[in-house]
Amino acid sequence: MSPYADKVKQAAKVKAYYLEHKEAIRAQGKARYQANRESILAQTKAYRETHKEEIAAQLKAKFAANPEIRRQEGRRYYAKNREVILSNFKKRQYGLNAEQMRALLASQGGVCKVCGKDDWGPRGPMVDHDHRPGGRVRGILCHYCNTAIGLIKEDPAIAQSIIKYLKGGEL
Repeated sequence: MSPYADKVKQAAKVKAYYLEHKEAIRAQGKARYQANRESILAQTKAYRETHKEEIAAQLKAKFAANPEIRRQEGRRYYAKNREVILSNFKKRQYGLNAEQMRALLASQGGVCKVCGKDDWGPRGPMVDHDHRPGGRVRGILCHYCNTAIGLIKEDPAIAQSIIKYLKGGEL
């Protein structure tokens, strides 16, 4: 028998053993990780620090070869960390941390400040703010009210015209 055939046969045995004992092998790995978590994390961090450029080059090549992988990983990261990402954005953009956001929402009774509903729409509660320089936060709105205010360019005259139109009056 050739050396190649021996390797194929050995690989098949290893695979069969793994499939037969998969749960026990995974449990051992988890137990080993939990017992040595701090050490493993420190080793991983040290490796990443010393091989930073090499890792960056590998990732760059990987993403250049297949841009869809980058998009998938971005989506997966966002889905896993959505709350933190949005919280950080609101802190940067409006100066509101999560606690201040909850307090503002509670002061409005947990509903949209314009329509008074708790149907926030597809993107959740939105921070409404004045777009002029130094604009202040005005409240928390649902997606629909926030979009409507943006579409009328925050112009009260347009809002009055829309109200008059909806009531059936002449413009």
